[in-house]
Amino acid sequence: MPLPNLVGWIVKLKWNVRYTALTEQTDAGECQAKSISEDCKSLPVDNWRDQLLIAVAENGGLIVVGETRSQRTTQHPQYLHEGGYSKDGGKIGHTQPQCVAATSVAARVGDKTGVMVGDAIGYAIWFEDCPSPKTVFNYMTDGLFLRNFMTKHDLAGYAAMIFDEAHEHRY
Repeated sequence: MPLPNLVGWIVKLKWNVRYTALTEQTDAGECQAKSISEDCKSLPVDNWRDQLLIAVAENGGLIVVGETRSQRTTQHPQYLHEGGYSKDGGKIGHTQPQCVAATSVAARVGDKTGVMVGDAIGYAIWFEDCPSPKTVFNYMTDGLFLRNFMTKHDLAGYAAMIFDEAHEHRY
């Protein structure tokens, strides 16, 4: 499923998700106490997996709002992958506003899934690029994404694109 041309791409749905269970001091702490490779199925974001995939399929674009530590950053790309968005070789792109965030998220997802960064998980920041032909998840800074999009004018290699922490972007 090719990603629509970003020029003229309009987000058609605002999906405001409130993760109230995280306001109690349970889920986030319990997840941290588990082995990093364990699936944290107790996280509130897992309750929204099917709705997320349906909303993306029906609308093409989506804004997801959630509380800090709700695991949107680490889980949503995996849901898209499990939902078949990368089955035809397309990557799932994920932007972060800072270099440290892009590399840290790639490392965290790698630790959580047991996949080595530089294999199915890649990242790209200024002067450092760590993808492979097998890369499915590609984490990058928003500035690098914009530069690449402005020079190549398409997103043909991506099946889905996630713009994380959009409120922090300085553009």
